[in-house]
Amino acid sequence: MDYNKGMSPRWMRNIKSSLLNLPITKKMGLIIASLSTVTIVALVTCLVSVNVLSGLRAYVGGESLWSKGQKDANYYLWKFVVSKDEQDYEKFKEFSQVPLSDREARLEMFREDFDYKIAKQGLVEGKNHPHDVWIMVLIFRHFAWVPHVARARDVWRRGDAKLLEQIEIAEKIYEVVRSNPSDQAKLKALLDELDKNNLEVTALEDEFSYVLGDASRIAANLLMYFTLLLIFLFIVVVYLVTKAASKVVTERIENLNRAVKQVGEGNYNFDIPVDSKDEIGTLAENFKIMAEKRKEAEDYIKCKADELKDGYEKLLEANKLKEAFLANVSHELRTPLTILLAGIEQNIEDLERDPKESKRLKSLKRMHNNAIRLLQMVTSLLDFSKLESGKMTEDKEHTYVYMLAESIIYDFKLM
Repeated sequence: MDYNKGMSPRWMRNIKSSLLNLPITKKMGLIIASLSTVTIVALVTCLVSVNVLSGLRAYVGGESLWSKGQKDANYYLWKFVVSKDEQDYEKFKEFSQVPLSDREARLEMFREDFDYKIAKQGLVEGKNHPHDVWIMVLIFRHFAWVPHVARARDVWRRGDAKLLEQIEIAEKIYEVVRSNPSDQAKLKALLDELDKNNLEVTALEDEFSYVLGDASRIAANLLMYFTLLLIFLFIVVVYLVTKAASKVVTERIENLNRAVKQVGEGNYNFDIPVDSKDEIGTLAENFKIMAEKRKEAEDYIKCKADELKDGYEKLLEANKLKEAFLANVSHELRTPLTILLAGIEQNIEDLERDPKESKRLKSLKRMHNNAIRLLQMVTSLLDFSKLESGKMTEDKEHTYVYMLAESIIYDFKLM
């Protein structure tokens, strides 16, 4: 029983089975897609990190412009009190327009029916760079849940309130200077109120800068750790994917190698686990079929070889019986033929002395020649038997064919 298989959830087994059944090209594509996804996430994270830090930097720069506009406006208001010059008061209103434009953008970004164009116009008139506007709006509207951003938004709101108080005080100072410049007590009270307002604004500006600076440091650290975590995860994913892929391929190739070795040794009692339908799984399945076919062919050849062996043994036995038969036949034929030839030769000698027996003499000679030929044939049977058994030595000699032909013709003439 596969313990791991029994312990793993069914959905994991289904996913594993589906992945194993994918063709190798699709497996490689899936690995590349996974690594590409992790890489894209890391790149997007880096891009977000850069943009968030850029947005915080833009807010720090915007606070400096807001503070500079407020301080310059305060300076020209004091100058107006001393010089009574209308141009100084116009300068006050001109520099006050920078933080007032930022205020218009802030109010628009607080609205539910937010208009990006209005917010952008206010931030740009507040001397923020147009390229920074989108990230400033994004941070203000969508990162309000972050404590530092929420606190910065509140400080900005309170700063705008103090800015309106400053403008209200400036209008009162303008009225006193223009209508009753001799009322120094009222003017002094307004200037003291202006100083107090300026100190409160300065404290809010410092708080805003501190909050954003702290947020920038925290964001930089968090984004750095997150980026390092993504890099670590990327390395882990690459390692795990590579290890898993190599393990699966290596194990299945090793199974095939062991099967090939066993087949080479003539052992067909093996099993190749076919747990996928990809190229390697198909190869393993085809190899099993090939091994089965080869075993059937070898069994068939072995069966036929056994049949041939039995037939060969029977043939040897029959050959031995044939040799024994030929030996017996030759022996049994040579003995009477030798006796018959002796009698015929004796009769020929007797008839040769009597001229009257020429006709019988011819018949006896024909019988003598055929008996000799028959004896030669019996001798040839024995020689043939020796030749098959390899016991006969070759002895070449000249033969006169015409004499053999004359002997045969002579025999037919005597008939």
